[in-house]
Amino acid sequence: MEFLNFNGIRIPRPRSSTELEMRYASEDYLRSSFPAGEYTKAEDINSILKFQFQFYYNLLSNYLNQIASWDLLSFLLYQFDLASEIEQLDKDGLLNRDEIERWRAIGPNLHRAIKYLSERVVILNKQELDKTKISEEQFFTLTEKSLICAE
Repeated sequence: MEFLNFNGIRIPRPRSSTELEMRYASEDYLRSSFPAGEYTKAEDINSILKFQFQFYYNLLSNYLNQIASWDLLSFLLYQFDLASEIEQLDKDGLLNRDEIERWRAIGPNLHRAIKYLSERVVILNKQELDKTKISEEQFFTLTEKSLICAE
């Protein structure tokens, strides 16, 4: 994970390399059923959107089944608190111009994504991570990918 700084508050974000990997996988999945071109019919566009949402939903379900735990929930809730602090800094005018642009580009989606991931982890109700099946690096990579799917 990479960290973005907002007036002294550091918030983790997926690495660029992970985002690119996910983008390429998404594009490959989409093109497996829908060739590049212009789609104008509402039913075609709806089919494409459903197809892509299913892709991310399936990936997210797979990732969360591997990493869901109270530790992950604790991490997510802490990130939600940090995001709320940054949101308040923005409202109070305490972010610089660059921070404002970056925050407004990611903040709203990040809040929703963290909330959604937290709900999914609670529903799975896995109390402990099976550390024999997953390394710390895999855990963080799957956490990044989960955040990308949720956003």
